[in-house]
Amino acid sequence: MLDIFQGLGALAGVASFIFVIWEKWFRFYPSAFLVAHPLIEGGAAKSPFLRVQNRSDRPIILTWADGPSRTAFRIGKDQTTRALVRSLVATETSTPVEGLAVRVFPVYRPEGFDDLDAEAVIELEFLWRFAQPMIYKRDRRVRMQIDKRSVLTLTDSEDGDLL
Repeated sequence: MLDIFQGLGALAGVASFIFVIWEKWFRFYPSAFLVAHPLIEGGAAKSPFLRVQNRSDRPIILTWADGPSRTAFRIGKDQTTRALVRSLVATETSTPVEGLAVRVFPVYRPEGFDDLDAEAVIELEFLWRFAQPMIYKRDRRVRMQIDKRSVLTLTDSEDGDLL
């Protein structure tokens, strides 16, 4: 009978160890998701934006690939013309996100968006790392996927409308 309790205690200890390691490793991953906002204050037309929240008190650096794509959103640093052109011609963009901060980035639709099937999956991917890493120094990947129908619903658009 004592062996059963010792076995259950050992399993609980192993489960606690695994949870603590998992929680320490993933607790500070930034949360990222698509939201829709008007392009100008009070405007009716909505556009998708990437909202990134740094859940750590340390600053992080976000990096994403630029250039045209047929299956992925492009991310812009802001809504300036310079950022739009950079998202088309540059190879990579990096920007910091302060500790416990939230940043919102404009998202540009892929080439041929209007020709995509309503169930076509559109990806969005970026890398992140701590600005001053302590142990793990490599970039970590965040990949998101959303179908075209959900993008249109999110932005209150219909197929064929401009985003």
